[in-house]
Amino acid sequence: MLEQLRKTLGTDAVIPSGAGLLRRPGFLAELGEKRLLLADYDDPATMQPFYLRPPHISPPKSKGSGATAQPEGCQTIGVIWDMDGTIVDTASKHYDAWKTVFSSRGIAFSRSDFKKSFWLRNDDIIREILVQKASPEEIQSVSREKTELFREAVRREGVRAMPGAIELLTALHGMGIPMAIASSAPTRNIETFIKMLSIGPFITAVASGEEVTHGKPAPDIFMLAARKLNIEPGCCAVIEDAVGGISAAAGAGMRSVGVAANHTKKSLELADIVVDSLAELCANDVINLIRSKSSSRLK
Repeated sequence: MLEQLRKTLGTDAVIPSGAGLLRRPGFLAELGEKRLLLADYDDPATMQPFYLRPPHISPPKSKGSGATAQPEGCQTIGVIWDMDGTIVDTASKHYDAWKTVFSSRGIAFSRSDFKKSFWLRNDDIIREILVQKASPEEIQSVSREKTELFREAVRREGVRAMPGAIELLTALHGMGIPMAIASSAPTRNIETFIKMLSIGPFITAVASGEEVTHGKPAPDIFMLAARKLNIEPGCCAVIEDAVGGISAAAGAGMRSVGVAANHTKKSLELADIVVDSLAELCANDVINLIRSKSSSRLK
């Protein structure tokens, strides 16, 4: 076949060497040898790889080294995730548990009540529904009962990931982006879901509502997550499904992605990007959001 090409094309035929006809590493080695003989080589100490697709290793850490995931002024960027309604689909189980625990006390709890409070810590939800009349002991009792009802439902029925969540976690991890979970849920719940969804290798840090004085919409939990990641708040993006969480991200000086899974897109308009599902996003969308200097938003 090669001889036929040479006869047909003559000097117009460009035939690769034997290495070029075999495997790419061999072809690269041959090119490298030619550059070496010409003393046309790079300094190994400063050389950086150029990827045609995202690598499954951490990106270079030095500023100006060619890492595409670093915004100007940030040595490292990070992504902070909410848990319930963002990574894991638990809304119906939470609603059923709250409805049962309040019903046993003669208090109606509607879906509207649930949507308004889904992002709050247990103690804040109880104060909201009981109109600040609950004693600390009653708050603790209601919270404990609700938590047990919820956990029993999880043990009995299991949980599933929100659409696109695992894929986005995997892609960001593959690009070397440190990630944290910042959830109003108890630490035990967060750890349970991390285990059930097998996402432990993706998560660098966890911040729970139990660790902060003020829950969302205060920015405390996201600031805590950034500290645990050892990343400046302005170099982080938050992925959230709740109005209060988006407000908390803004208060922390972070970019945000609003996922309209349990709320309308209109209610999440404070977010920089609003999507119906995380399946609409890719890792570069989140990275470019952090890197962006402009205040323009995708709606």
